[in-house]
Amino acid sequence: MKKEILLLVLGALASIFLVKFNFHNGFEYVGIKIQSSLIDYAGTSSVDTFLTSQIVAYFIFLIFILSIKKQLADNKQLATTVFLLIVLIGIFNESFAFYESFNGTFKGRHLRIGNLITILGVVFLIKVKRIHAIK
Repeated sequence: MKKEILLLVLGALASIFLVKFNFHNGFEYVGIKIQSSLIDYAGTSSVDTFLTSQIVAYFIFLIFILSIKKQLADNKQLATTVFLLIVLIGIFNESFAFYESFNGTFKGRHLRIGNLITILGVVFLIKVKRIHAIK
């Protein structure tokens, strides 16, 4: 349980404090952005023409859900699958933004839902704690 809490906290911190960077002239550090909204989406373009470290948080959440999936009851598998799909959509979108950046066609595409995923992760931890309390 401690490992899952640590993963959730790391994912939350990586979702709130985003490192901004570009690959226009090699790696260029732009700064740090504090993400306060639950969902921040720009489908094809935005004024945020920089990449962020949000993908790191998505991979942390992926490890979190895979480690907690074993501990959930069978009737929670649909919720686990939905959580996993949300994380994979985030990874895909951010990966595509990296692809666009390397090809010079990046216009600000992003999907930042790490704060929402953190809240969902807390709900999963509460469910797991209840399951362990019943046993």
